[in-house]
Amino acid sequence: MGLAVRLINLNTPLVDAHSWRQTFTAMIANNFYLHGYKIMYPEVDYNGNDSGYVASEFPVYPFIVALLYKIWGMHDALGKAISIAFYLLSSILVFFLFRKYSSESTARWSLIFYLFLPLNIFYSQAFMPESMMMFCSIGTVYFFDKWAQKRNIIYFLFAAVFFTLDILIKPFTLYLLLPLGYLFFKDNSGIKKTKLLQIYPFLLFIALSLIFPVYWFAFWHKNLNPELFGHIWNARDRWGNIKWWLNPHWYSRVFLQHITENWLVFSGAVFFIMGYIRKPVLESEKVFRWWFIAIIIYFFLIAGGNFPHEYYQFPMVVPVCFFIGKYLDFFFRDLTAQPGLYKKPSSILILFLLFCMIPISAGKLMHRMRGCMQKEYFESGRIIDSTTEKQGLIVVSDYDLPEVIYYSKRKGWHITPDQQSPELIEKYRKKGAEYFSTTRINEFNNDRVFSDYMSTNFRLLPASSTKFKIFELK
Repeated sequence: MGLAVRLINLNTPLVDAHSWRQTFTAMIANNFYLHGYKIMYPEVDYNGNDSGYVASEFPVYPFIVALLYKIWGMHDALGKAISIAFYLLSSILVFFLFRKYSSESTARWSLIFYLFLPLNIFYSQAFMPESMMMFCSIGTVYFFDKWAQKRNIIYFLFAAVFFTLDILIKPFTLYLLLPLGYLFFKDNSGIKKTKLLQIYPFLLFIALSLIFPVYWFAFWHKNLNPELFGHIWNARDRWGNIKWWLNPHWYSRVFLQHITENWLVFSGAVFFIMGYIRKPVLESEKVFRWWFIAIIIYFFLIAGGNFPHEYYQFPMVVPVCFFIGKYLDFFFRDLTAQPGLYKKPSSILILFLLFCMIPISAGKLMHRMRGCMQKEYFESGRIIDSTTEKQGLIVVSDYDLPEVIYYSKRKGWHITPDQQSPELIEKYRKKGAEYFSTTRINEFNNDRVFSDYMSTNFRLLPASSTKFKIFELK
């Protein structure tokens, strides 16, 4: 069932929700396949005829996708399939963690929400590295927990490899040091009285896990172009600062809109709070409390990233789903033991909230899969690909979105509608630009000076429509 629901959108173009992030990742995978498997040099196509090597997260996910392209060719569905596979693998490990620190029934309830919350479904089948990040995060905790109890070097190495990959994919996953520290000190209860020598295994684990990430980011800084990453998402403004922390809109957007409404579809937030405040059954359950606290700290440290992008909250689903499952397990066990509780208003309310999650979740999921479709990006790119010269450079006027360039299979440049000018077009023509495309028709038509200049001097391709325009710049 978890697999089936993730196959719904498998063959659609990458123009649904967060299409910019998906096509950015897919662009890197394509370039590995087309230009050689140089994993240290992720490449994008929106830097014209200059080098497109981009300073991004370590590109292990698009690299894996590109390897599959060698077998089956370039298909967006392969990237989505890899995401689905990583998430389903993560669900196996997370079930074992849930069961170890609670009960079989709690683990089952928790797993249901881990698999079927609407945004979990969408982002676990998106052409993005989030599913692999989730798999590595859970793998890190799972194998570290095994090592902390059994002190088997194999578990230690597996945990270190998972944590290394996790940091490379998403550096903010360093927050896992908090729940990992809890697991280590929990199983070394006398450590408070001991010297540094007795915590060296934990320090060694951290050091080993950081070796390659430190090397990668040093290489990243020296050899790659950070502007090609920050240019699209203003990545330099992702870290928390006081302007975010003092802004009430940040709290309402992150905690109310993103988390309560979109991720937990209202009812899930109620179940989570009830499960969190309920007294722990097992002392070791605290690992999920520390996990959740660590993620809250991450929200504040990466405040600028969590504000616009709901997928930044994806890591919270592990501890949140645990506490949801914990509460619902207790609720239904109480109902089974005391049948009369069904008639109580509080029980009726809980059942009503649980039932309401089904249609609301379906609506949230279909909105991201279908309602957010920007088909003009796909159509414009495909028309450029099929009707223009293969080596022709293009200028795309949008809001720094890579979709049109990705589907055109061309290299080119972005400009924003407020940058449009005859002078800028002439500048790019001198650099070799042969085509201009825009999907921002209102902005184009409202700028009379620019639209008149384009219409007077260049040929509008017949394939243009009411949703996009394509001009030949020759």
